[in-house]
Parts: sequence; C-alpha cells; structure tokens
Amino acid sequence: LKSLPEVRLAFPNSLFSGDNLPDPGFSNLKQSWYFDDIEAFDAWGVTMGDSSVIVAIADNCFDLSHPELAGKIVMPYNVNTGNDDIHLVRDEGNMHGTHVAGTAVGNSNNGGVCGIAPNCKLMPIQVADDNGQMQSISIVAAALYAIHHGAAVVNFSLGAYFGEISPA
Repeated sequence: LKSLPEVRLAFPNSLFSGDNLPDPGFSNLKQSWYFDDIEAFDAWGVTMGDSSVIVAIADNCFDLSHPELAGKIVMPYNVNTGNDDIHLVRDEGNMHGTHVAGTAVGNSNNGGVCGIAPNCKLMPIQVADDNGQMQSISIVAAALYAIHHGAAVVNFSLGAYFGEISPA
C-alpha cells in the first residue's frame, strides 16, 4: 500500500490483549508486574522493537546459551580480555547480566516472560573479571565499545559495595 501515490500512511495494525500474550509467564504477576507499570502492552501496539536496533547490556557476565537470548547476540565483548569471550564468573550474581538482557530483549518463545523489546538484538558486554570484580575503566571501555559498534541503547545495571563506612 505504501507504494501507491494515493496512500499517505500505511502501517501494520496489531492487537494485544491479556488473553493472547506471547509467553506463559505473563499469567504470573510475580514474573510480569513491570509490564503494566511501564505500559509495555500499550507500547507494543506501536512496536516490539526491530532487529536493526542493537541494545548493549554491560554487566558482570552472561549465559549466552540461555534460550531467551538465542538468535539475538551481536558483537559480544569482554572488556577484560579484549575479545568476544563472554563467560560466567563466580557464583554470586552470576546470572545478573543474563537476567537484565532477558528483561530487555528476551525472546518470545513460549517460555517464561519475553523482554520489553523482543525483536531487538543484544550486544552483551562483560565488565566483570574472573573474580567478579569490575573497575571504573572497564565501565568506560564498555560504554565506548557500545557507542563505537552501533548500539542504539546502552544499559548499565551495576552495583558496588564499599564496605562499612565509619566516621573519621
């Protein structure tokens, strides 16, 4: 229709309802509460993302074999090794990057809950070393890598523990 000169606007019309959600986890409020809070279902009436959009997630580490991330991964980068060796580290917080990536772009695959923008691609950037530690320079390197490699969105979900602070 867009090619016809008399058509000024044409777009696909999608209908989303609570009865026809893409993954079974939507029936569990503990798994899907935030979709209502951020009005994701309304946004899905416009778009569920686009495969040309790359979302960079910089985090401790990722399980790139997770089914929610299958077929999404582009240009993975480990700032500590300077290559694409993304791997799990330590036990504590080991799956945080995987969780954040799934929340952002997880597949609609009839398992769990899909991501907010399931049609987008994922650029996983590992900032933790093999001991699970992250340096300030690693965070800067992750941002620069994402920017220089075409990420449209860069997400950092990092925390730090500084120990107990006592008055001087």
